[in-house]
Amino acid sequence: RGGDTFKPDILAPGSASSTVPLWGERDHYNGTSMASPAAAGAIARLVDGLVRHEKKYPIDNALVLRAVKNTARPVPGLTLLDQGGGVLDLVAAYEYARFLAESGEAGVLREYRIQNRSPAAGFGALYWRHTPALPRPTDVLECLVSAGFSPKLSAEDKARFYRAFDLRPEVDWISLTKPMIYLKGDQPAPLGIMVDVADKAPGLYTARVGAYRKSDDRLDGAPIHEFDIPVTVLVPHRTTPDNRGRFRAAGEVAPGGFERVLFEVPPGIKAITLGLRMLEGGKASYLAAALYDPDGVGRGAAGPVSELVDRTEASHTLAGPEVVPGTWEVVVLSTLRSRTPASYDLQIQLSGVEFGTPTRFGPAGGPTRGQLLVPIRATQATHFRGTVKARFDRFVHRRVVEMQDTDVFTHTVRLDSATKNARWGVEFDRETWGLFTDCVLQVIDADTGKTLLNMGVSQRADAASVPVTVKDGAAKGFKVVLRPAFTRRADQKHWRFVFTEELAWGAPAAELEVVSPKNGSLHLAPNDWIHVVLRLPAMLPAPPDGYELGGELAAEAPRPEGVRIAVPLRL
Repeated sequence: RGGDTFKPDILAPGSASSTVPLWGERDHYNGTSMASPAAAGAIARLVDGLVRHEKKYPIDNALVLRAVKNTARPVPGLTLLDQGGGVLDLVAAYEYARFLAESGEAGVLREYRIQNRSPAAGFGALYWRHTPALPRPTDVLECLVSAGFSPKLSAEDKARFYRAFDLRPEVDWISLTKPMIYLKGDQPAPLGIMVDVADKAPGLYTARVGAYRKSDDRLDGAPIHEFDIPVTVLVPHRTTPDNRGRFRAAGEVAPGGFERVLFEVPPGIKAITLGLRMLEGGKASYLAAALYDPDGVGRGAAGPVSELVDRTEASHTLAGPEVVPGTWEVVVLSTLRSRTPASYDLQIQLSGVEFGTPTRFGPAGGPTRGQLLVPIRATQATHFRGTVKARFDRFVHRRVVEMQDTDVFTHTVRLDSATKNARWGVEFDRETWGLFTDCVLQVIDADTGKTLLNMGVSQRADAASVPVTVKDGAAKGFKVVLRPAFTRRADQKHWRFVFTEELAWGAPAAELEVVSPKNGSLHLAPNDWIHVVLRLPAMLPAPPDGYELGGELAAEAPRPEGVRIAVPLRL
């Protein structure tokens, strides 16, 4: 799904029944794996029809892509983010491709390039999700539209190129500084777009500005559709003195349908709790509430729930460093197997305490190695009541890796029985992550060459973990391999990421004693803070060279909230 980019391009049928996979447990499959061959087969017929035509049309991939995207049929009830142009229409795409080929377009223009200054700058779409600052009605958002010429086109022919466009916003909350633009040569055409969502209720607002050729050319009596500029604004529920970080949504989901609930996570929030309840009479075979972060990465779900199995309530809590500020999304969904529409009640609760930087003080030696002073502040909109605990249980090494002229990173380490578990994490910045099509993280037995773990890295920060089992006390070698697949080969010339190695001890964790407050009990009003004093134990293992002691500092609230918020502790 898209929003910040021109994705998806189109839809194709995504469900198929087959007797081919004899090893499978079922004959019915859904998803992109089914839609891809349907799209590929349709496009193969499109190309075949053009090649076999008596005029021997000159074609290339750019012409075919433009024809397929600009003639797709939108599906009612689905947004621009869900379907792009819509369902592939083979006959309409063929007629559009013939028009482009006969007009000589294939040898002139490959694409239209769109640049803008929105929060998703550089991707061609206007998109607001990562920032809480939504556009004001008076803000003029600058776009530049330019022609992407065929590399075979001469400079003289580029200079002669001219085309004008009528611009048509799909909705009344999008307006333009001018109703038409024109391109001459390789000079970009400026365009101003205004977005007015000031009085909109929380929800997803997405539409497109369509550009149509301003000429007498027609296909099926309609102007020629040239390109689109997607515009998407996510208006979230926000924390106020009245709701105190608790949001509620209720509705009804049809079989195969879904509803989005958007909410803002402000800085300082460290936990999100979902509570999903199916109301009586739904008889749905499946209903769940899936949580997605501001990057669109799935972060677990509440459910499934169903009256059929007498489980009509479910909850899910996400806590820790994955909870970042921004606009989050809950998708309440039901499958096509549901018997009837399902009614639901969804509750979202934001919780948070913020830990400051631990400061070591006091004499080291004797019964202790000194003490830690840690400031803790309540960042949620309600009182926080709970307890605080801390422990060390691992060694941690963290470094920035700079890669030059290669697409493979390897790291080898030998571990003995003192380590019970090893975890290797990778973290990419947004710019580097955008260079990849895919990324694989492998853990290999360095002594036998056997692959122990082979996982796809599906988000900017991910990790692989394996247990460490050794025989006869001998050390065992592990090789960690990171293999990103770059969109362009030149991008592997210089890239970087943060690499973390965590080695969990085989011995019991070293618990820290809470000196203050008494019994580790916390009671903080919103934005209130206190100092927590922790006494370090005398017997702490010495970390290897280049490593530091690692553990966690956690605040836990008892039920009904049942929230546990933990952060890494380093020494």
